[in-house]
Amino acid sequence: MSERSDLQRALFDAWNEQGMAALETEQFKQFVRTQVHPELEARVFGNPMLPDTYRGRAGWERVIREWNEIWEEMSYEVEEVLESEDTLVMVVRLRGRGSESGVDVDSTWGWVLRYRDGQIARWEIHRDPDRARAALTDA
Repeated sequence: MSERSDLQRALFDAWNEQGMAALETEQFKQFVRTQVHPELEARVFGNPMLPDTYRGRAGWERVIREWNEIWEEMSYEVEEVLESEDTLVMVVRLRGRGSESGVDVDSTWGWVLRYRDGQIARWEIHRDPDRARAALTDA
């Protein structure tokens, strides 16, 4: 495991334990300041409720808030980690309940984090984990 994947796992753990309150912790705020590139671009593929491209550190926080507004409750389990020099791919199992629909969800998504200058410059969440895995060969 790399430091990058350890940091991401720690964020998932914090989220599982604290939910939205994790956004207000010093751990999260420090992560954003030190690990998120000021010119970040973030996208969620496969969820029509989040069609925007989110930009910068404020965009990082916004996409996380909007993502979590969709869910009444949600937990994350990292199932697979793949890495290259500038890309981290995490296959993550999500279990929860939709806030509007009340439908239980148990699905697997792929997170792609691309680094520039030691910080996350592009963050993608893919409904299809294979699209996320392909990011390593597309880099």
